[in-house]
Amino acid sequence: MKKILFVLIAIISVLAACGVQSQVVETQKDVKINSENPISDQEKGIDGKPQVVSTSFKAREIESLEKMVGESTLVVEVKATDQVEWISYEGAEFAISTLNIKEFILNEEDIDNKEIKVLGVVPDVVERNEKYLLFMERYEGPVTNDKDTYVTIGGYQGKLKINRDNKVEYPGKPQFTDIPSFHDELVNKSPNAVKIKVKEAIKKSKESKK
Repeated sequence: MKKILFVLIAIISVLAACGVQSQVVETQKDVKINSENPISDQEKGIDGKPQVVSTSFKAREIESLEKMVGESTLVVEVKATDQVEWISYEGAEFAISTLNIKEFILNEEDIDNKEIKVLGVVPDVVERNEKYLLFMERYEGPVTNDKDTYVTIGGYQGKLKINRDNKVEYPGKPQFTDIPSFHDELVNKSPNAVKIKVKEAIKKSKESKK
């Protein structure tokens, strides 16, 4: 029953964000850069700029932290910047956001710079100048040809926010459900405590693949 409810929630959120998502992933039409800001007036800051930048758009159920890190090739602590490229594709609004990397927790991509580009769909967003722990993989698809662009694992599930009190939050959990998830064991903990759990999960994941 819980699994069915999760699937319904995922379907509703994806349809609301970008119409029929399968069309976005499967079509091979040219990407068009949107010349207009896709964020509504209500979402703009006082300077006219978007108050948020997007990070992720895929939605599939991730059942455990070990599975999350097992599917990730990159786990990082980041801080969002104001740099974002808006793209209109197949009726959906996407964003390629530039994030500053504060710490590598898992780096199977062998990245040696301190910036990373992350593709997402509105409204699954991160706030400007806020810190996050992100579980990611390299993006492959028609929205962008940039091979150095990433997406978060399982959409909103691969995103943990670090709030102003230096505690971890899970902003992606739908507010209209009480379905438990492994994220519940990570919230309200310090980033360092969560990183320890993530590193333990990485170790277990690697051992299980031997």
